[in-house]
Amino acid sequence: MACETMQLAEYIVAGSRGLLNDSAVLNMAQEALLDGAYSHVIELDDIERTAYLHPGIAPISAALAAYSINPAVSEEDFLRAIVVGYEVGIRVGRAVNPSHYRLWHTSGTAGAFAAAAASAVILGLTVEQTAWALGNAGTEAAGLWQFNPDGALTKPYHIGMAAVHGLLAAMAAQEGLTGAHRILEGDQGFLAAMSTDPRPEALVEGLGDASPAIWGISRKRWASCRFTHPPIDAVLEARKEGAAETFERAVVETFDTAIRVAGHRDPKTPQEAKFSIAYCCALAWIKGGAAVDGFNAEQNRSDPFFEEVFSRIEVIENSRYSALMPQFMPASIITNPRAGGSCHPMPHLYCYPLRI
Repeated sequence: MACETMQLAEYIVAGSRGLLNDSAVLNMAQEALLDGAYSHVIELDDIERTAYLHPGIAPISAALAAYSINPAVSEEDFLRAIVVGYEVGIRVGRAVNPSHYRLWHTSGTAGAFAAAAASAVILGLTVEQTAWALGNAGTEAAGLWQFNPDGALTKPYHIGMAAVHGLLAAMAAQEGLTGAHRILEGDQGFLAAMSTDPRPEALVEGLGDASPAIWGISRKRWASCRFTHPPIDAVLEARKEGAAETFERAVVETFDTAIRVAGHRDPKTPQEAKFSIAYCCALAWIKGGAAVDGFNAEQNRSDPFFEEVFSRIEVIENSRYSALMPQFMPASIITNPRAGGSCHPMPHLYCYPLRI
């Protein structure tokens, strides 16, 4: 049987070739970077929960840049490139998670493979060239979570660079730059380096037969880290029942990954606020949601009423909820627990099963 990377390459291939000059390379890379980064800034993305991934930004950004190189590509092939990019990114994300996500931002790592796949279709690479493109995109795949404790602005940069790396890898492969044929499943490849629980079979199981992975995505409802959404929805349910009027103390229970990623207790910047369950819950309690304009942390926390509500919210892990990840991402809220208050559970599948 052909190796997994080559099977993915065969799945990706089709289309016609295009040539470029040096200035085009720079322009296309800049386009992919800016599209990718800008599209992630406000944190309103699509999601594939089992891959721990925002699957669309990197391949779409790369595909748009590649289209500038080969504008003769048909509408059908352009759309196929997007679907293939989703497919590859989601499969790679599933193959390395959940352990990968402890250190690595999957949208930056698997996103590079997704961008290479989409670009390969637009540029019309052969099977071998596509394997090279995946190989060289994979060797550049990166994105560490260490930015998060500092509230740094690195997260959108991860996805912008994933789009760039995938696009450039496809362009270079078209011109003959070879790459590893087993970048994913090889002994020194992506799965071995970046996962303690790799599942190489996830790369190819049902490939070409199962429903496209793009049909399994959902989209964000709120402009914040996806792990803040179940607590936000739990707050809104409690708020609807009038708990906000008698709220003295609230305990939010959720899963461990949510607290690790979105557990900022003293958010001072918009980035930190988007990754603070307590902040998002206070915002939802006061404003009835967590819209794009709600993350001026400095302004909101200077409001005595906001700060009072924020200070009364405690976020703790519920081990039962942690065991349900990633198929379910639950949260619940107990208001006034010392005064015999009520529990408002929201153990729903990511709390908004909307499909794009």
